[in-house]
Formats: sequence, structure tokens, C-alpha cells
Amino acid sequence: MLIERIIPKELHNKNILTAIKKLCPNIPVSVIHKAFRKKDVKYNGIRVPKETLVQEGGKVSVYGVEEMTSGKKADIIVYEDQNIYIVDKPQGMAVHSGRTYTGEETLIDLLEKQAGQKLHLCHRLDRNTGGLMMVAKTKPVLDEMLKRMAEGQIRKEYTALVLGRIEPGRHTETAWLEKNARMNMVFVKSEMTDNSFKIVTTYEMVENKDMEGLEVTKILVKPETGRTHQIRAHMAYFGHPILGDGKYGDNSANKRLRMNKQQLFSTLLSFDYDNDGSLTGYLAGKKFERQVVW
Repeated sequence: MLIERIIPKELHNKNILTAIKKLCPNIPVSVIHKAFRKKDVKYNGIRVPKETLVQEGGKVSVYGVEEMTSGKKADIIVYEDQNIYIVDKPQGMAVHSGRTYTGEETLIDLLEKQAGQKLHLCHRLDRNTGGLMMVAKTKPVLDEMLKRMAEGQIRKEYTALVLGRIEPGRHTETAWLEKNARMNMVFVKSEMTDNSFKIVTTYEMVENKDMEGLEVTKILVKPETGRTHQIRAHMAYFGHPILGDGKYGDNSANKRLRMNKQQLFSTLLSFDYDNDGSLTGYLAGKKFERQVVW
């Protein structure tokens, strides 16, 4: 997407970074800086650095960005109180500006812009995984949420559509996971290695069905350990890759079913603890669920 603005009199002789911030208040500042790093900002048709001084009547062009609209907040907010948000992250939206960030608005940018304050992600989801997430409004709340998750007091479950037939019942698989940061991938091993971490994934069949002549299964998944790409890589390892997953999945099945995003969603956040009078004690017993239909 291209955004263009003409420099007004009041911004004459200001630097272009300041001008863009004033003229495009709905573009997160982090996105503007990213555009400069990618050389996606032009002034009068010429790529320029952010220190460039602009003149009245000049034209600023910013490529590959999108302005946020006020309506987006209502679309993703599931719950809000004085301490936290529960949000329903869309597939395709990055939660923050990491190493694979491409300059578009992120979940945290969207929320911070509309909240007018710094916020804190309590956990993360991959860009193409959708569903429920917790975001803390203050650092003390973040610290308390992280402690509760580490102690197993907050239950997170996922719903996925995988290739192949899975029999009824509850299944638990254990393996070892190695991370390759350079490739932004993980590899599952049957035995421990020097650089591996133990992973445990529990899942159960919800529904077996046929899609375009392929047997597929809707499952509920609970990662007992929380490692990068754990569900995606582990399910693929024992023969049931998540449909639509271009990194760990079956590309022929993805193409046949016309799925280009992994069919994996965070569908349950359950606060399984008693009210202990702490900052987030009042959330005791609350449960947030998201439905997925294929």
C-alpha cells in the first residue's frame, strides 16, 4: 500500500521523519522507522534518509504501509479490564516487530496506538496462527501472568486441522526439539542431543472428515511444554502435519486444499486458580473460548 502526503506550511523546513509522524498519526512509529530502513520513503520521487528537510508543497511517499483504523480494535478485543486485554489475533498479523517483520502494523502496535500507553505481550503466537492472546497493561501485571503460566495456573489449548486420520482418545507424544535460529526453524529428534529441549504434546480427536478426497482430522492440542513452533513441528514429526503450514506441512496437500496459512488457532485461555487477592486474582475461574469451523 502507498500513502502520499503534501507538506503544509506549518511543516516547512522540518525533517521528513517529523513530518510523516504529524501527517500520518495512524501509522505506528515503529512502522515508519522500518520504512526508512527498507528505503521505502521518497520525497519528491527520490529515496531519502529520515534527516532530510522538507519544504512546503513537497510530496512525501511511504510504500508498503497501512494506516490503522479505529474500527479494528473492536474486531479483535474479546475482553478488557484495568489490567489486561484478551484479544483474538487474526491470522497473518505479526504480534511484534521481530526478525521476520515486513513493515506492516503489528498486534502490539495496534493496541498501543489505541490504548495510548506501552503494553506487554504475555505470550506469543506465530504470524499465521490465529486466536486468543493475553496482553498486560503494566509490567507488574505481566510479571504476575508469566509466573502463573510458569506454574501451570493458566491453561492454553489450541484447535488444529491436520492431515490424516487420528483415532479417538487422548494421545501424548514426547520428543526432543532443536532450534536453528538462522533458518527460523526447529527440528524434532527422537533422542536428546546437546542442543535439544524435551517437548511433550497432548492432543485428542474431535472429528475425522474428508476434504477434497483427503482424510483430515480436527484436533484439540495442549502443548505441555511451550517451545518455538512446538505444535507445528511435533505434529508433522509423527505424521500429521497441520494443513496450510508452508514450513512444516505437506505442500501437495496444502495446494490441493488451497490453504496457505496453518490451520492452527489458540482457542482456550482458562484461569485455573483461586482468588488469592493479587493483581490478577479476580480473574480466577474465568474462561475464554474461541470457536473454529472448517
